[in-house]
Amino acid sequence: MRDDPWQRAAGRLLLAALLLGGLGCSPQHIDPEITVPFDTGTPPERMDAADCRRHAIWRDLGILLDRRETASLMAVHSTTALAAWVERFWRLRDPTPTTPDVNERRDEHYRRLAEARARYPGRGPHGVDVRGRDYVLFGPPDRVVEQDVAIGGFYHPRREAWIWDGLGLLAEYWDFDLDGCFTPAGMNVRARHMIGRYADRTPLASGDPPILGLPVPTEDYYHMRGHYGMAVAARQDAYAPEPAGEPLWAVLAAACFQGAEGRTRVDVAHQVRLAELAFAAAAGGGPALAGLEQRAVLLDDGRRAVALAESLLVVPGGDRDGEGEILYAGGLSLAAPPGAYELALRLTDPGSGRTRLLTTPLTVPAFPTDSLAVSDILFASLIGSRGGRPRFPRGEWDVWPHPLHAYSAALPIRVYFEIYGLATDLAGANHYRLAYSIRPVERLVRYRRLWLREEAADGTVSATLDSRGQGHVARQPLTLDARTLEPGIYILEVRVEDLLARRTATHEGRFSIVPPEDLAGVPFR
Repeated sequence: MRDDPWQRAAGRLLLAALLLGGLGCSPQHIDPEITVPFDTGTPPERMDAADCRRHAIWRDLGILLDRRETASLMAVHSTTALAAWVERFWRLRDPTPTTPDVNERRDEHYRRLAEARARYPGRGPHGVDVRGRDYVLFGPPDRVVEQDVAIGGFYHPRREAWIWDGLGLLAEYWDFDLDGCFTPAGMNVRARHMIGRYADRTPLASGDPPILGLPVPTEDYYHMRGHYGMAVAARQDAYAPEPAGEPLWAVLAAACFQGAEGRTRVDVAHQVRLAELAFAAAAGGGPALAGLEQRAVLLDDGRRAVALAESLLVVPGGDRDGEGEILYAGGLSLAAPPGAYELALRLTDPGSGRTRLLTTPLTVPAFPTDSLAVSDILFASLIGSRGGRPRFPRGEWDVWPHPLHAYSAALPIRVYFEIYGLATDLAGANHYRLAYSIRPVERLVRYRRLWLREEAADGTVSATLDSRGQGHVARQPLTLDARTLEPGIYILEVRVEDLLARRTATHEGRFSIVPPEDLAGVPFR
């Protein structure tokens, strides 16, 4: 059959009309995940202040919102409540809650959004095409692969692949209208079939093998495309602050004690490795010093700062003397009403710029003055009589915290706690009985071999002692013998009986016993 050039030209024109008409860069094709939650066609003069503000918020933040967050935004009907909604939205995403006045995630979002609107404009509701949406969600790609695909010798739509190596994501985009406005890879069956008949290169559909020249193995291609689709659908937040160098090694622990005026004192303790701090010679030729900036904050369920404390811990270079890896303790105190919080601690070495952010949920209890209560158990590395310049004064004691809560069986376990609400006699003296017990969290097993199983002794250690003192509050240090304990995790239970009022109170804390060689040469300062 003779090839008719007019018929061939008409077929190509039909294909071009199909592509340009059916796959153009319309708002709904830019991002199939986007559904406009309100009527954007309402004239501005007919929108009230709240509607205008809500529209502006959704235009800037809609790329990050999932369905639940979009619904909550649509349920707000006043400008004041909308401002509070935006404030809470960013508080929940603040990567460094210890700096309530700075939100790096919010600043990065608006920087990405401005750059995406400038580099990848689109006619969608957020002012960007699909590449701009992904730029806002995941940041700039690590690699971009561009390809000019020839279809029938006359139609050359551009194709791009973006690869985020660190996130394990890969996305593909098409510029069907040849106007720089890209749409997601993938099309309906009819369009894919017709393009396949005329394309000089195949495949073209997102479900086919990877595009020519893409530097990704085929098995990784499908894996990364699948992760990309799930990340977009879930509006996955891929932002992570970049610390200066490796983060500092640190451990965190908090203990609650009775405070003033119905508030609870929260003592935040941490340990760092001295070898990681940057020491510098002091002015005037003195011994080398290092600094450690400490900043602790308690956050409520809306991530609002309830209490904040900060200080600069000066570490003398003489504390580095000795063998082994030295753990150095520091701490801060906060005061807060009883409740459930998130505790965040940020440590920064100003000499090296290295930081560490530690967070943990914390329930702050109440300590009523008219009832018997025991404070949290503070595990310590050293407890001595207060004298000179104590580092961690508690009444007549200097108690060095040990947030690691790990002890060797060859060394004693030192703890400190306080007792509140003790009854007193006419002379103001109290009289109470203290009992403690140590038990393993799980039954200790020496070995398990096929059906043979040998269990260690129950590991329980207990003791009782009577004590007298003055006043309604008692500060109680204890030194416990751990020589009979096998390595494992244990619960220390303290039980106090007020012998004058016949009332009891208990409290528990957890610690671990490790083999002696694991803590060999690790002094605590």
